Amino acid sequence: MKWGQPFRIRHVTTGKYLGLDEEKGLLLFDQDESNTKITSFCFRISKDKIDVAHKRDVEGMGIPEIKYGESMCFVQHVNSGLWLTYAAADTKTVRLGPLKRKAILHQEGHMDDALSLSRSQQEESQASRIIFSTNGLFNQFIKGLDMLSGKNKSSAPVTLPIDTIVLSLQDLISYFQHPEEELAHEEKQTKLRSLKNRQNLFQEEGMIQLVLDSIDRLNMYNSAAHFSEFAGEEAAESWKEIVNLYYELLVITAMFFSYTASLIRGNRRNCALFSDNLDWLVSKLDRLEASSGILEVLYCVLIESPEVLNIITENHIKSIISLLDKHGRNHKVLDVLRSLCVCNGVAVRSNQNLITENLLPGRDLLLQTKMINYVTSMRPNIFVGTCEGSTQYKKWYFELIVDYVDPFLMPQPVHLRVGWALTDGYSPYPGGGHIVKTVASSDAHVLTADDVVSCCLDLSVPSISFRINGHPVQGMFENFNIDGLFFPVVSFSAGIRDDNKKLHPCLVEFNKLPEAERNYNLQMSGETLKTLLALGCHVGMADEKAEENLKKIKLAKSYLMSNGYKPAPLDLSHIKLTPAQNTLVDKLAENGHNVWARDRIRQGWTYSILQDIGNKRNPRLVPYNLLDERTKKTNRDSLNEAVRTLIGYGYNIEPPDQEATAHVPGISRNGKVRLFRAEKSYAVKSGKWYFEFEAVTVGEMRVGWARPECRPDLPLGADDLAFVFNGFKGQRWHVGSEPFGRTWQSGDVVGCMIDLHEMNIMFTLNGEMLIRDSGSELAFKDIEIGDGFVPVCSLGLSQVGRINLGQDVSSLRYFTICGLQEGFEPFAVNMKRPITMWFSKSLPQFVPVPTDHSHVEVTRIDGTVDSPPCLKVSHKTFGSQNSNTDMLFLRLSLPVEFHDTFKCTPGTTPLTRMTIPEEEVEDIDVDSEFEVLRKSASRTPTETPTNEKDAPKEAPKELAKTENDKDSSSEKSKPKSRFLFKKKPAFIAPPPVIPTVPRLMEDVVPDDRDDPEIILNTTTVEPSKKLFPAVFVQPSSQNMFQFELGKLKNIMPISAAMFKSERKNTIPQCPPRLDVQMITPVVWSRVPNDFLKAETARISERHGWMVECSEPLVMMALHIPEENRCIDILELSEHKDLLQFHYHTLLLYCAVCALGNNRVAHAICSHVDEFQLLYTIENTYIPGLLRSGYYDLLISVHLESAKRSRLMMNNEFIVPMTEETKQITLFPGESKVYGLPGVGVTTCLRPPLHFASLSFVGTSNDRYQFSPEIPLDILKNKAINMLTEAVQDGGQHTRDPVGGSVEFQFVPVLKLVSTLLIMGIFDDEDVKHILKMIEPNVFAEVKEEVEKIEDESAKDEEVPTAEEEGEAEEAGEKGEKDEHEEVEEPKEDRSVEEGEETKEEELEEGLLQMKLPESVKLQMCKLLQFFCDCELRHRVESIASLADKFINNMQTDQRERYRELMFSFNMSAAETARKTREFRSPPQEQINMLMNFKLETDEEECPLSDNVKDVLLNFHSKLLTHCGIQIEEEEEEEETDTSLKGRFLNLVEKVKGLRKKKEVEDTPAEEEKIPSTLQELISHTVVHWAQEAYIQNPELVRLMFSLLHRQYDGVGELIRAMPKAYVINATSVEDTMNLLECLGQIRSLLIVQMGPEEERLMIQSIGNIMNNKVFYQHPNLMRALGMHETVMEVMVNVLGGGDSKVSTRIKL
Repeated sequence: MKWGQPFRIRHVTTGKYLGLDEEKGLLLFDQDESNTKITSFCFRISKDKIDVAHKRDVEGMGIPEIKYGESMCFVQHVNSGLWLTYAAADTKTVRLGPLKRKAILHQEGHMDDALSLSRSQQEESQASRIIFSTNGLFNQFIKGLDMLSGKNKSSAPVTLPIDTIVLSLQDLISYFQHPEEELAHEEKQTKLRSLKNRQNLFQEEGMIQLVLDSIDRLNMYNSAAHFSEFAGEEAAESWKEIVNLYYELLVITAMFFSYTASLIRGNRRNCALFSDNLDWLVSKLDRLEASSGILEVLYCVLIESPEVLNIITENHIKSIISLLDKHGRNHKVLDVLRSLCVCNGVAVRSNQNLITENLLPGRDLLLQTKMINYVTSMRPNIFVGTCEGSTQYKKWYFELIVDYVDPFLMPQPVHLRVGWALTDGYSPYPGGGHIVKTVASSDAHVLTADDVVSCCLDLSVPSISFRINGHPVQGMFENFNIDGLFFPVVSFSAGIRDDNKKLHPCLVEFNKLPEAERNYNLQMSGETLKTLLALGCHVGMADEKAEENLKKIKLAKSYLMSNGYKPAPLDLSHIKLTPAQNTLVDKLAENGHNVWARDRIRQGWTYSILQDIGNKRNPRLVPYNLLDERTKKTNRDSLNEAVRTLIGYGYNIEPPDQEATAHVPGISRNGKVRLFRAEKSYAVKSGKWYFEFEAVTVGEMRVGWARPECRPDLPLGADDLAFVFNGFKGQRWHVGSEPFGRTWQSGDVVGCMIDLHEMNIMFTLNGEMLIRDSGSELAFKDIEIGDGFVPVCSLGLSQVGRINLGQDVSSLRYFTICGLQEGFEPFAVNMKRPITMWFSKSLPQFVPVPTDHSHVEVTRIDGTVDSPPCLKVSHKTFGSQNSNTDMLFLRLSLPVEFHDTFKCTPGTTPLTRMTIPEEEVEDIDVDSEFEVLRKSASRTPTETPTNEKDAPKEAPKELAKTENDKDSSSEKSKPKSRFLFKKKPAFIAPPPVIPTVPRLMEDVVPDDRDDPEIILNTTTVEPSKKLFPAVFVQPSSQNMFQFELGKLKNIMPISAAMFKSERKNTIPQCPPRLDVQMITPVVWSRVPNDFLKAETARISERHGWMVECSEPLVMMALHIPEENRCIDILELSEHKDLLQFHYHTLLLYCAVCALGNNRVAHAICSHVDEFQLLYTIENTYIPGLLRSGYYDLLISVHLESAKRSRLMMNNEFIVPMTEETKQITLFPGESKVYGLPGVGVTTCLRPPLHFASLSFVGTSNDRYQFSPEIPLDILKNKAINMLTEAVQDGGQHTRDPVGGSVEFQFVPVLKLVSTLLIMGIFDDEDVKHILKMIEPNVFAEVKEEVEKIEDESAKDEEVPTAEEEGEAEEAGEKGEKDEHEEVEEPKEDRSVEEGEETKEEELEEGLLQMKLPESVKLQMCKLLQFFCDCELRHRVESIASLADKFINNMQTDQRERYRELMFSFNMSAAETARKTREFRSPPQEQINMLMNFKLETDEEECPLSDNVKDVLLNFHSKLLTHCGIQIEEEEEEEETDTSLKGRFLNLVEKVKGLRKKKEVEDTPAEEEKIPSTLQELISHTVVHWAQEAYIQNPELVRLMFSLLHRQYDGVGELIRAMPKAYVINATSVEDTMNLLECLGQIRSLLIVQMGPEEERLMIQSIGNIMNNKVFYQHPNLMRALGMHETVMEVMVNVLGGGDSKVSTRIKL
């Protein structure tokens, strides 16, 4: 570009051109209006020199005239010649603040009008183009919406760019996406700066305001009905299309908010735009379609604009909480609530309390946890049932006797349930039970020893009732399903032993039986022969003389009956049956039982648990396979004797070929198969893996590999998710079956191999490769990895198999033959814990209909003016070949919960809708709603409805009863069925007039669709019951049905009953939380890691069976409120949504009790008690997120206040001068060998630890002053054990670390250990153990050296003075005493058990030697910071100890000099003046004179003796060494020999030295020096971490440099610490501790927005300080504690907190 060359200036974001208007001056012109005359400009080199010399032509572009960044250019308008400049500011406007300069065109302009040109950056250019395109699009969109609303009417049809808007918003959201967390630090910071520039540019160009205008236009319409009002009724068809278009617009609203969040995220200036419009922002939460995007905006505003917290009100918090009710478990809502609690390190108490009051008490929006006992079940093999036309007896009874109940010291109650179970539906599984609703009883009874529980079953009603010790139990079960068989069942936990007493049939004599029984033997003999012939047996006479050889057995006299009959059976002992004949006996016994049962039923006999001949009842009328073993044995013995009798009489019995008719074992009955697989977290995606499966039985079983998402309700291999081998049939299964390999036998071992490098799967049988028909060894090839593979197997009914995943490699039988050589690894190699398995659990549950379901589809239809919102359920494949028309059971996802009590007595009308309190409502004897509805529905044709205006002023009389009518009096005596809601505070109003006309008579009028029978057959529902709207449907068309959410006159919609936030909303709502669920018969369930050990025995024939569980086993159950069911919290590892939500719930718990909100902490303890916390922190299978969350919650609720109070006093050293303080020395011995940091005596005063017992009821204001208590001894031991286990597991090379990763394994434990260390909970032995876990080589060697030095110093030690000798002896004795105490310490007091100590000795690698992630390194830095603080505190205490000894020695020495001076009588005047100068000087000058000997040249200037000087000089040398400063000793100068011989010898020595240096250079470099002290260890570790990998975390970088700096600034930090040190007398310790406690309370309140509760504590603490005598006696102590600064902070906090909100008390 050349000087004077014309050009035009275009505004990038709007597309307009800059030009000159003769009237208005400099303006932006549209493209149509702009021409070259008004828009042409050019660059001039100066305003004086305008003419440009003619340039001759050159090749190419030539030499540039205008250069970027160098040329200064003036802009001139070509046509007018005016210069581009700025308007001068008015003097008045300058006073108002800085203003932007206005661009104008002027004849002269200013001298500084020149511009410097720069090339536009790609980022800015791209942002400008995006602003230009989106600006026009959004303006067009807004104009279209304005036309719809009637602001800008147009005759042309309105067309909105819906698709373009959606695509543009998606692109903009990705354009403003934050950089990924995985990026390198520098790259991430560069992208963040670029993102912030884009955000600022969009804000400056008004894009945020444009987006907000679009949102306002969309939110003008409350509903579709509101929108249709603007459309008009005359153009219904065209407007119908517009209404459908509006539904699409609602989806865009959420995208607008998401885009807005991306515009302001991380930008404080943009977030500030929303802080003043918080009400507008929160009001948009009511729009369900956009609430997710609003949450993003609100979260960004709260994080980046702390001033918003001052205007948050209770209504705002309630609006945010209501989203949990409407949207379900969205963790973003919890994040927003969490951001309201703490901001910039300051706790907002009012918000914490409001959230706790409005969210926690309901217990229905969050997931609740509880510790429960594992239970086990027991049943006998007795089954009863009935069906239509059955002759079975229908009334049954059994008893259970409680032998004893062991009380356990645990919070979980002992579990015992007894009753009847149904075969179709009851499935006992290990684990805990559901949370059940208890029924109150007037005669509540706690089961004790010898109690008898009676269980009655009446199948004729049907009903089940119970009695305890003969007294009826209130309530019974009625109208239940009786399709299956019933059997007695008992479930119980440890601590219960019960005797299930069942009476067996009585024995009677043969001659007393009925005639039919008497002929039994004759009939059975004939049936036996018929059966033998029917089974194909060949029966013939083999020996006609065999009868002559038979003999009879002579029985004893005891067999003689009272009627004179004595049995005389044949002696058949010499006859032995063949195996084939024994099999024949079993078939004869089964057939004989069936024949007997047939005859008995013909005779009118029925089943009974007891023998009752008179009533023809027999307990053996059951199928043969359900008979007890004793009866089976009796039948077999009887038939065995019959067959042997035939053979004894000479008959030959030859059974047919058994192979043709024998039952093939292993075939599963009824197709029941159970699947097992490893947990999803173990899925492998690379490598070569191997495991084995042993077929104990030979039946239907499959084994192989499957994807983690394989379904539990499909056989393995039926779909494309599993690759398995079926050894029973010799098949491979994957989307069907094919022949493969050979069949297995009992005891065979199948090896399953997967090669994820070559993408194939192979199987072996007993070490031999199985091959396909084509000869290939690959069972499956070219598999896709996807999400990986896990081992899987399935077992048919009664099948047994053993899966060995190779955790112990030596247990694999064929791995060395066919796996090891090919490079395969056992699947469980390097796994420390048993692998968690999951199994297919046949427990029907409701799950949301999947969006990709093959048949069922759910469509959400919004409401209109004429129709309510509904959920439409359709059958996608109906009528096609793949159609499945089985019966479906569907329901809505939320229930209707009834009130916990009946709101009115029978026969009265509830008046809670009126304006008086419920407790003042009097009973009114009028017809109930049910009776009015019944009468209105059952009017006879002869009745005429009365006019409402002429209705009588009294209750209508009872109408004549029809056939279906119920007794009105009996109906009044029953509770009525209706929706019962929670009590709400009512308004105060005058007493109402008693209604005389039933209010339903005029509101509810039946029509032709109403069925009187349906209305009459209503059911009274128990209080607190939850009912789900449900449907049984069999598809008969594609459109099956739809759930309409109700919109009838004078009837509240069902959404008002389902959602608490919609209780008073008469408009039907269909929030995203409401969905359609379908029942699934089988779900995946986790196999427990431990099982209850039950002991069973049979006491006697009469008392039945005894079962007992002695050792308790607990689990943590997670309760899902709306479904009223529980799951093991360990199962959340595969329920990611619930896992994420519950983790954020724990984070919210931490936030609401953060920074010392002990009142809320006590409230949280009612949700998560100490037993849950101790269970979760110790459990090694809990998911990593929950492990981290529960550790943080434990610290926040119980330990954070104590930790913070200690940290606040961390830099203040108040040392009491006690005997313990006087014994403190820098080094354990005289030699300069470091002691272990944090080990030993420390006497610095720290605030005492106070905890409060849990109390949820009370009136004292001081109840919540302290944190809730927790057993610190137990917690300490658990922390030590878990740290030891984590270090021993080995870190990175372990494939199954606790929590799923090394980060989750170490970070929570290190947080807890650091907290307990700061609190001072650990003793010396615990600290030594922790140091060994950090670095066993360094701290173990230090301990050995210290003990060796102590032993040597105790034997021989030379000291300069007698006093120091005595002190050294005391120190030596103390060292010996400590050593003996350490050796003789009882084992039970150690925090690590004996078995762990053995492992500790074998520990070769500490934490600092492992390869750790950055999060673990961060915690290690904090832990090392603590030990550095311990070292600093030890130095301060050592200085205080030395000061006492040194001053004592100095005063003693001064006293000796004074005594010597007093007894000297012959000194001269000059000498006397010199020696008395010390005693004549002021105190400060006297101290300076005595202490001035460090660098003195004239020894006579300091009067101190050498012994006293040496004490201080030696300590100074030790202190420098302890701080890490090495003192170089001065070398003595040697005298040089200047003679010829001496110089020659000196030269020879130098030559020898040079040779030695060359030899040293040739020798290999020495190994790196091993650290031996804490200082060297930290320096070495920080350097190693810096060299190991690039550090991404900025906080870790700061901590590492801080640690490194401390190692080289030991003297500096000691100098800074000494002004904060103060020594007090031992008698003032108690008062000083009280002072420190109050001071800590004040400091903790300075980081809180104070309310009345905090002000009361502040005033109380200040008053206690003022009443403490130490406050007045030790002003220097107050100066050391910074009391003045603290008081100033209190004043600033109180004076500046006028606008802060007042906190309220928490309703517990």
